[in-house]
Amino acid sequence: MITDTLLTLFIQHWLSLFIVGLAIRIVRNRFNRGLNKYPGPFLASFTNWWRFYDVYKRRPELTHQNLHAKHGDVVRLGPNYLSFADPKALKTIYGLNKGFVKSEFYPVQQSVSNGHRLPSLFSTTSEPFHAQLRRSVNSAFSMSSLVQYEPLVTRTTEIFLTRTADLFASSSGPSCDFAKWLQFYAFDVIGEMTYSKRHGFIEENQDVDGIISYLGKLFDYVAPVGQIPILDLFFLKNPLYLLAAKYGIIDATFPVAKFAAQRVQERYPKKDGNGILPITDAEVKTDKSQPDLLSKFIQAKHDRPEFMTDQLVMTMAVSMALLLF
Repeated sequence: MITDTLLTLFIQHWLSLFIVGLAIRIVRNRFNRGLNKYPGPFLASFTNWWRFYDVYKRRPELTHQNLHAKHGDVVRLGPNYLSFADPKALKTIYGLNKGFVKSEFYPVQQSVSNGHRLPSLFSTTSEPFHAQLRRSVNSAFSMSSLVQYEPLVTRTTEIFLTRTADLFASSSGPSCDFAKWLQFYAFDVIGEMTYSKRHGFIEENQDVDGIISYLGKLFDYVAPVGQIPILDLFFLKNPLYLLAAKYGIIDATFPVAKFAAQRVQERYPKKDGNGILPITDAEVKTDKSQPDLLSKFIQAKHDRPEFMTDQLVMTMAVSMALLLF
């Protein structure tokens, strides 16, 4: 009886209830945690959609500069969002055990492979996971390891110089878009350092497999969507979309992840077509005389198999390409 009465009242007054609920939400956002004492755009204090639109226009840094010039070092850009312009705040915000945790902006930037999300050092919000992963791969980025990668960089640099001369040295040849050409070089250097194999940007003088174009579009997506992270669950990280990708109904794997998977499969004797990466033997197929980042990640898996899974090997391999954006 009571349930029927409440249901009847809800049906009769749903619009009024919606308006009251919306008003409560707006007022709560405005005065959230006392942040109303900080200056900023009035609309931004009520909703994150203001910031979404500003980022969508592609030049939010200009907005931030203008707002800080007007209001000072601390500006409110959302119901629960403050922007700091004082460098002294860096130590307080990013220092160890300061109590400031990463927001849900970061998981929006996770790559996807075969329907699986790939949380990385950058995109994870879990401090224990971050600490474990960093501990597992730290040796790959030590100074002694970086020195080992120098021959790989040299090899790509030599090809870069040769191709530059072949393509652009002639007065009758095409002009060189040097910014794009250097980006091709950077991607091939990272490919060589990570997999001992270039993507082929320099040799082909083009965006191989549309990787750069895809990453550009991806960041056009994650920048605004990251301001309202729940939107990601309706689009690229939609559970139904990922489930369909997991079972091969659709292909949601990022192009960089495909390249990384191919390079890993070349190192592993493949036994099974299932999973994120092929099932592997205990021994790693790699050139011991010339280690690369992938060999270090695979070694980390063998050193810490209880944590460093195939998925995390893939995550680290993909993350290296994303460093360039």
